Amino acid sequence: MSTINAAKYFDLDLFLRERELKEFFNNFNVEIHSIYNQIFFKNGRVDMENIDGIDIIIDQQHYAVVYSEDQDRDLICTMLSKEIKFYNEELKKEALIEQENILAKDIDELLEMTSSQKISNIEALKTLLSFLSSHFPFERCSIYIENVKKDLGHLCGIRNNSEFYSGNLEEEILEDDTIASVAFYNQKIYILDNPSENSLFKNDPEKTTPKNFSVFPIYYFKTSLGVLNISNCYLKNYSPYDIKIINRVIKALGHIIYQIQLKEYIDFNQRVSNDLKSYVSSSIYTEIVNTDEDEGKSELSQAKVEHAVCLFADIRSFTSLSEKLDPAELVRLLNVYFDTLSPVIIESGGTIDKYVGDMISAFWNIPRKIKDPEVVAVKAAIKMQKLMVDKVAPVWKDAGVPYMGIGLGLASGKVLCGNFGSKTFNNYTAIGDSCEFAQFLESKARPGEIWISEKLFLKVKNTLPAPKRVEHGLTYMKKRFNIPVFKPSDYPDYTKSSS
Repeated sequence: MSTINAAKYFDLDLFLRERELKEFFNNFNVEIHSIYNQIFFKNGRVDMENIDGIDIIIDQQHYAVVYSEDQDRDLICTMLSKEIKFYNEELKKEALIEQENILAKDIDELLEMTSSQKISNIEALKTLLSFLSSHFPFERCSIYIENVKKDLGHLCGIRNNSEFYSGNLEEEILEDDTIASVAFYNQKIYILDNPSENSLFKNDPEKTTPKNFSVFPIYYFKTSLGVLNISNCYLKNYSPYDIKIINRVIKALGHIIYQIQLKEYIDFNQRVSNDLKSYVSSSIYTEIVNTDEDEGKSELSQAKVEHAVCLFADIRSFTSLSEKLDPAELVRLLNVYFDTLSPVIIESGGTIDKYVGDMISAFWNIPRKIKDPEVVAVKAAIKMQKLMVDKVAPVWKDAGVPYMGIGLGLASGKVLCGNFGSKTFNNYTAIGDSCEFAQFLESKARPGEIWISEKLFLKVKNTLPAPKRVEHGLTYMKKRFNIPVFKPSDYPDYTKSSS
């Protein structure tokens, strides 16, 4: 009998039953023994004294011994080997899935603890890097994130799979021509088996060049936040499963780092004086800011968490529409669009956040509180769509654009609001999940449509006409929603022909 090490934990009896092989082997005179010479299957008559057993060995592991005088003995052994191999692959897949599910559960619990401030963001990063090191032993990994100056600064890392350390965001900066910076800007993974041969890899002359080096972009939604560098990973190659695990950790890192960067930006902006005066007139400044005469600080100087309704509006197929117009005419038509819709927001007590190209973002209930902000916002959105049909679209049609319309998205909830920007220019704005969701809904809306969140609809359903339809099962952030869709005017969906 072979002396090759056995697969100690292989249950031969369970294997034969689960694969339903006994019926197949009943067609032959055969005995199947375990590596410890225990009989697990026997059929017919086998002269054990005059024949040698055939060892079933797979990947240098001994699983069973087959005794048979049957002329199909080779077929029996081939069949048994093939089935054992398939069985092991299935067990491995099940183990990987279970391992992935455990990791996902651990990460979800960690993010929940972070959101409820039971642990700090840095502690969460430390735990996530520990998760990573338990799956992929390495000598060192480090995280670089974009700081308020738009440089990639060293946030933290872990050495020798256990030693966590903090970096310096302002002083330990990556140069723009390093492979990590390229990965950040391109949102592309780089895995180098021999870093010294890559011209983009730049190592500290006082440090030994690693044998291998990997860079993974860290992002939140589609926004690059930083990079994760891994040096001297002990794995020879990353399997698809390995990449899947890394991506899970990367997404969690993105969530935590987003919170860290947010705090960095808030801290940075709280040092900026005369925040509103740098971009609004003194009359507006006086109207919306309550100045503490004793402290000399405006209410907007401090970031706050407030309840708000967020709106996003965007012209559908704007790129294709604008290609038909010369720049001066396009500017004129956009001004008609902005001049017509902006007063609706302002007169209803809303605040225009910004114009970005053809997009309008606005919110209600910040910085000034208003009564029934959800009802007011949806009514304003309905009026905006009606004005698009009655006032804006005809002007664009006269200019040679037969159809133009906007999609609107609205959501309500808690937002972080305050002044964000630099010392020379800053903007009072709001950020948070409600803003992200409103923009997502806007991206789904067709010309003339208004998509509003379920939460917002509950506040307005008894005071407004019924929606035209409901979009069932819309998926966002791994959750499913039923989204009410309003369409105040019967405006054609001109995007269907171009999609």
